[in-house]
Amino acid sequence: MLMVALPLLGLIYFTIDNTLNKLIIVEQMNSLQELSELAITSSALIHELQKERGISAGFIGGLGRKFVTELENQRVKTDVSISHLKKIIDTLILDDKKIQDSLQSSLKKLQKINSKRILINRLEIDIKEELRYYTSIIDSLLASINYLAKIITDGKLSHNAMAYVNLLQAKEKAGIERGTLNNAFSKGHFDPTIYKKFILLVGAQDIYIKNFFFFATEEQQQFYKKIINYEATNKVKLIREMAFKKASKSQILSELRSNFWPRGLIQQLQNYVLWDEVRYLNEFYQQYQNAFTLLESYKNLPYVSKTEYANIKTIQSIFNKYKDSLAIIIELKKKSEELETIENIIDDIDYTPATKAFNDLLNGSHLGVESIYWWKIATDNINRLKQVEDKIANDLKQSAISLRKKAHSTFAFYLLLSGITTLLTVLLTVLFAHNIVTPLKSLVRIANQITLGNRDIDIDIDSKDETGQLSNAMLQMVYSINCSESMLKDTSVAYARFVPDEFLELLSKKHIVEIQLGNHIEINMTVLFADIRSFTSISEKMSPQDTFNLINNYLNKMGPIIHEHNGIVDKYIGDAIMALFINADDAVKASIEMLQKLDDCNSSCNPIRQYQKIKVGIGLNTGKLMLGIIGEANRLQCTVISDAVNLASRLEGATKTYKCSLIISQNTYTNLSDHDAYAIRFLDNIRVKGRYERINIFEVFDCEPQESQIHKHQTLQIFEEAVHLYQEHKFIQVGKLMQKCLQLNPFDAAAEIYLQRCRRFLKVGSSEYWEQVAIKINWKNSLSVSDPTIDDQHREIFIRIKNLVMSIGSGVSEEEIFDMLDFLGSYVTSHFTLEEMYMEIYNYPHHAFHKEQHTMLIKTYERFKRQYKENGGDIYFVLQIQQKIVEWVIDHINKEDKDLWGFLLNRR
Repeated sequence: MLMVALPLLGLIYFTIDNTLNKLIIVEQMNSLQELSELAITSSALIHELQKERGISAGFIGGLGRKFVTELENQRVKTDVSISHLKKIIDTLILDDKKIQDSLQSSLKKLQKINSKRILINRLEIDIKEELRYYTSIIDSLLASINYLAKIITDGKLSHNAMAYVNLLQAKEKAGIERGTLNNAFSKGHFDPTIYKKFILLVGAQDIYIKNFFFFATEEQQQFYKKIINYEATNKVKLIREMAFKKASKSQILSELRSNFWPRGLIQQLQNYVLWDEVRYLNEFYQQYQNAFTLLESYKNLPYVSKTEYANIKTIQSIFNKYKDSLAIIIELKKKSEELETIENIIDDIDYTPATKAFNDLLNGSHLGVESIYWWKIATDNINRLKQVEDKIANDLKQSAISLRKKAHSTFAFYLLLSGITTLLTVLLTVLFAHNIVTPLKSLVRIANQITLGNRDIDIDIDSKDETGQLSNAMLQMVYSINCSESMLKDTSVAYARFVPDEFLELLSKKHIVEIQLGNHIEINMTVLFADIRSFTSISEKMSPQDTFNLINNYLNKMGPIIHEHNGIVDKYIGDAIMALFINADDAVKASIEMLQKLDDCNSSCNPIRQYQKIKVGIGLNTGKLMLGIIGEANRLQCTVISDAVNLASRLEGATKTYKCSLIISQNTYTNLSDHDAYAIRFLDNIRVKGRYERINIFEVFDCEPQESQIHKHQTLQIFEEAVHLYQEHKFIQVGKLMQKCLQLNPFDAAAEIYLQRCRRFLKVGSSEYWEQVAIKINWKNSLSVSDPTIDDQHREIFIRIKNLVMSIGSGVSEEEIFDMLDFLGSYVTSHFTLEEMYMEIYNYPHHAFHKEQHTMLIKTYERFKRQYKENGGDIYFVLQIQQKIVEWVIDHINKEDKDLWGFLLNRR
């Protein structure tokens, strides 16, 4: 059945498709003839608008004294062409929206033509606006003709249309050139923007003519060469070359006059004499150098006459006299000569010869072409292009008529063929359908039963044809489905051990197969990091097998505790565990139970590790994180990413520093439902690696032996008071309180750590010094300059300096101190760069002084870095930072920065 049905269906499809294609071609050809008439009418209007544009340009350039009669006659011709176009548009039914929009845009612009003509008559419109208005109408009309080429599907006709479009564009650029030069010749010189436009127009014409030859037929190319003869084009080229030469000289002289004429040099000399400031010398030398560069570029032009060369040398000699006089003036000022004597040196220089030479050069750059002569030459060239345009338009119209007739004949043939094919197809389909449909209906009923989940089905196979083979295949399919469903259930259970169901629920997925790379959700969770202490040294004494057994035994006891407290094991990282909890209380309770379970774990692992007990450190942090799927197409992993995760890992590492088992962050502490339900004490305010913001951390000691818990509860108030005093850098008082804690609880490791810290600080300098430094370095709101960005950067500088100073006192390694010094230096430099950018943008009057202040601080800071590298840090080094850097920054903000930002707030 398939072998018969598919070819029949294919035959019907391709027959209908071909017929519809021919119908589309017929419709295209029906509209193409009308559109060709529209294109011819539009091009006629374009031709008249081009002439009106050029004559109007000459009228404006001649200040209303030239082309008066010609302009009046041309406007009448343009109005006639506009009327013809409107009649054509009224009779057309256009389906193409782009052509409709383009034509409507053209008509809308044409409605303003009388108001523009009035402005031209009054000379109240400049040449650029006049050219822009007429060119915008012409561009809209050309766009509608361009669309004609796009909708043609016939290759030969499409080439004719493209040749027509490119010729129209070349003719349009020639028309703009005619108007542009007409204006320039009427004035006698080029405006800078008009000159640039003229250069672009010449290049554009060459490109469009090359494109025209690419698409045009051999006959059309020969016709073009015949009409556009050498004599006509050569006259246009000669005038262009003359305009190029004169315009290049005019451009240089215009720039010289507007920027560097001798009066400018005299002004800088006089300013220097009066104010004695170096910047006026710099400006004089800059103007002198730029002026000489312009004059040298004039001399290097390939068409400079001897007279012009002599005039340039005259101007340069006057410039040199001013330069030589400057050296004399500098010496006289050193000798403190009278001002009148110095001014006489300037007044004695006669720059009249330079003025005369410059005026001679200006007169030589006058274009010197009669606008009427140019108009005649250019119009003759454009009229010849119009003849070629009419030829190609007629070819296009005749081709459209021929294709239309051919399309009608082809469509009639394919319509007849389609009818015959469709009738034969229907007869063959009815013949074969009866023998196929009946057994297929039976198989459809069986397939519906399988879909509903019924697997206990009897399928009778009563033939050996395709229907019998299909029945046998369906029987095998039922068996295969039963096997696959059983395997799928087992696979789902296995996958759940790698990707927990809780992850799927959080990502709103019902099954693991729905997981895609990039699935994610933002959620607030508590992150747990747990790590075995000194695991490397433990494993060194064990065989790989014993190490493997130890880890599995440990994880086998810890994993269920996490699950029992509604946690999710994100991953096992060797001997470390990373887990997630929705509720902070669940995370703390799970951590306590994990630490309490260590005794059982140690008991069961003793034979393996020869009675060496393992210890665990746990860090908890609560915050927003991104939970989702990362990886690549062939390897996916479900994990969490955020700063909250990194901080939890750092807190787990902090348990080593403070020699305790469980540390939680301020966020976790805040999210606990009842703080009194746990044994907690404030441990420290720290800055973890990779973060400059300090955080509060707390020790949870519910998991410790009963005796230790009792002692820590007894010393809780004393310990926390000492920690708070430590934050205020009162190290003598802290030392006394921590010694008292150790007397009551000799095994309090955290108290011992604080005692050692205080001793290190006091070894560097007395406690009073550290308190004074800490108070001085703190940011105060009185330092605000009322700009949020700058205030944040100032505040950050104070934080970084304080971190640096405290790190020097607490015994941080030299490598870390150098890193902090480099980072602080880079940050300050970046901040200064931002301030200096604002000063330059808004022309801040004290820019130079303010920038010099920045340079002084950076040099001081570099000196401190060298000093630390040579001698290390002590309290005197810290006090120098306070006096030379911190106090400088405070004074700089209160004076220079507040003055700067007060100025900027008024300017913005």
